[in-house]
Amino acid sequence: MTSQNAQIRPLPILTVVGMRVRVKPMSAQISQVWESFLTRIDEIAYRIDPDVTVGVMGHWDQALNQFDYQAGVLVSDARTVPSGMVRWEVPAAMYAVFDATPATVSDVFEQVPAQLYDLGYQQASGPCIERYGPDFMQPEQPLQVWVPVKRSEAR
Repeated sequence: MTSQNAQIRPLPILTVVGMRVRVKPMSAQISQVWESFLTRIDEIAYRIDPDVTVGVMGHWDQALNQFDYQAGVLVSDARTVPSGMVRWEVPAAMYAVFDATPATVSDVFEQVPAQLYDLGYQQASGPCIERYGPDFMQPEQPLQVWVPVKRSEAR
């Protein structure tokens, strides 16, 4: 991955409905929540794009090395959330967008700090997002990693 494939762009407020778990990085529970979620995805109303799913990561606890991970879809209206699912409001912010695949996503996250530094940014507080297309279970399926950013104070 090089900084040339990263773009800085604004992300509007997003509403994600799906299933959430509290996990450690690279936990097997992440794939388990996806398996459970995908069996129920059709229960969600007002989906914005039926070919897009997202993984949202946030509420980091550095001391316990845990965070919330939600497998979900973007919706235009979240007044009705299916039983066993939750809504996550992602605030509008500036994001760095990186290209990846399911096979390379962990490498991308490891390289984010250096890539952001090269671009004159640093990671800001807020949720990170994995944006998947229709075939995200395939190892080489393109996906995007969205990381909240702010201008670097170190430069």
